[in-house]
Amino acid sequence: MDLLLNPEINFCSCGCETRIIKHGLNSQKSGKKRYQYWIECLDDSCGNKGGTEAQSWKAILNWNSSEHSDFPDYVEIPFLSFIGLSKEEIATKISALESELQTKANKSYKSGRPLPQKAYIELKAQLAWIDYAKIWFGNHFNCTESFANKKPNKPQKNSGDKSTPQTN
Repeated sequence: MDLLLNPEINFCSCGCETRIIKHGLNSQKSGKKRYQYWIECLDDSCGNKGGTEAQSWKAILNWNSSEHSDFPDYVEIPFLSFIGLSKEEIATKISALESELQTKANKSYKSGRPLPQKAYIELKAQLAWIDYAKIWFGNHFNCTESFANKKPNKPQKNSGDKSTPQTN
């Protein structure tokens, strides 16, 4: 499966492995089954747990970006490579790609023509990966690099966006 929507889960900051939890809920309105996902440390005495999300990839990227995550020395971004780049080149590459993705999201929103569902989900995932890359960068280089957009990337709601559960 594509790494974009199926990222690897980082270890817990305590050093233990983690797991994804999938919890089914019945919708009161439609009666359809919806799912919530979160990440937990396998060490019950640790108790570290990520926030709940409607998609598994969001839960994983939010965990990987959190203080509970043990950041790897190298992060593999599915559409971006940092191999052989300096700190400054990595920061420039992250900022440029973030700007490009934000422009794409804003163009779609302002035009009144929403992206197709698949393209919209991919754009949301790419922006979430950029957020993770920025947090990894700060942790890896032990700095608080000033990126143009300090807030997490949240594209505008697509009128056709329905929280479709991801299956693992």
